[in-house]
Amino acid sequence: MGEGNGGKKNDPVITNERLKKVKDAFKEGKFDSGSGDTVSLDTNGDGMVDTVGVDMSGDGEIDTVVVDTNHDGRLDTIAEDTTGDGVFDSQLSTRKK
Repeated sequence: MGEGNGGKKNDPVITNERLKKVKDAFKEGKFDSGSGDTVSLDTNGDGMVDTVGVDMSGDGEIDTVVVDTNHDGRLDTIAEDTTGDGVFDSQLSTRKK
């Protein structure tokens, strides 16, 4: 996601597999409390939510994903599809490397 380090691509913090899981849950209608615009997932089976997908624009597609990347109980990374093309092109992370 993004260029840096002498033209080398940076690894995305949020994996494509996790993005696919949240998109699939959204398409299957697994919304939080009948909201119709938010899905919450436990992607590693530990009983805690670690991925939240939101349709912020109301177009029927997930455009914002918030995740706990290292499963420590803190949602630490946000990725957004800022253009509506399905690619999460903006990312903010507060996790320590």
